[in-house]
Amino acid sequence: MNEKITIIVPVYNVEDYLVRCVESILAQTYQNLQVILVDDGSTDASGDICDSFAQKDERVQVIHKINGGATSARKAGLAKAQGEYIGFVDGDDHIEPNMYEELLDYLIHTETDFVSSGCVIEVESKAYTICLPKAEQVILNFNQCATISKYVLGEEGFGMEACVLWSKLYKRNFITDCYEKVSDIVSYGEDVCCTCHCMFKSSKFAFKRKAYYHYTIRDDSLTCRDEGAVIFTKVSDLYRHLNDIFQQYGCLAQLKTDLDGFYIRYLLSLLKPWGAKQGTFYIPHYYYPSVNRVLGKKVVIYGAGYVGQDYYAQLCKYSSCEIVALADTYPEKYSLDYMEVQGLKDLDAVEFDIILIAVLDENIMNEIRNSLLAMGIPKYKITWETPKFVI
Repeated sequence: MNEKITIIVPVYNVEDYLVRCVESILAQTYQNLQVILVDDGSTDASGDICDSFAQKDERVQVIHKINGGATSARKAGLAKAQGEYIGFVDGDDHIEPNMYEELLDYLIHTETDFVSSGCVIEVESKAYTICLPKAEQVILNFNQCATISKYVLGEEGFGMEACVLWSKLYKRNFITDCYEKVSDIVSYGEDVCCTCHCMFKSSKFAFKRKAYYHYTIRDDSLTCRDEGAVIFTKVSDLYRHLNDIFQQYGCLAQLKTDLDGFYIRYLLSLLKPWGAKQGTFYIPHYYYPSVNRVLGKKVVIYGAGYVGQDYYAQLCKYSSCEIVALADTYPEKYSLDYMEVQGLKDLDAVEFDIILIAVLDENIMNEIRNSLLAMGIPKYKITWETPKFVI
């Protein structure tokens, strides 16, 4: 297994994160790489940082271009790609050292067009959420419309790992053809558009149930800087682009209801960090569907990521539900203004009636439950249910 992998990194004003990003790529256990850093008109030191890496490592190639957005940057990288396989990494993110070795091995073994994996979402050290595919599986002989409904527009797609470009490894010719169809003017959700083209064109793809990619949500990211009206306009543009794509492939009638739901959820997901930064409103994504189980009880919410934070906001509205602790396996990953996050061992000192596990993934839930049972916590005091979308 000595095929070359080209990794394309669109770079725009990420000087504080870029060294960590590129070093994580060059440290891959799979060494036969071409790393293309596309400086998309940066006005900080990002371009100089790119050049310094090119001087130190012959695998690194730099493209300097006028600012045109992430889509045009990736297309510029694809035009120079030499590898048989393509991966994407954003300039403010980083990856685990075994990512591309394991994805390439799995892609070759499964003989698929692309393989998708999970990610770790990090929100400026205030949140830490692992997103994983529900199962390690190969998808083939599938109905394209039903597959897009499930993995892109539906709840499984909204878990992030299915839609994004950067959690995947692609065959070069396949992704080049699909990405060329994405409009350069799509500023939000270009990866969603590309994933739809991929699923319409693919005959076989796979999910690998491991999280290699660390996705950083910065306080100064485009989403957080934009005003609510700007976010609404950009998401509405994405909606129209997806509408056109589905019409092109003859699936709009089948997917219209799912597309409408996706549009609302996507809009809320982008407004959520903006609203939190403004301090004006909080938008939950998930809710606990069986509130009656916890009314009149002292509750520990276990899981301090998105689901746990949304459960906290939901249950705080009930005066008969007392939240006595918010806990997580990795409490050091969180810094919340409204409640200290406790660790597993801290629960020994907490008096509670029930532990509500707040995670999306059933396999992660089972790991947490087993840890709680090993501490001697009775099974009847532990509960979990698949979180539901607010919309």
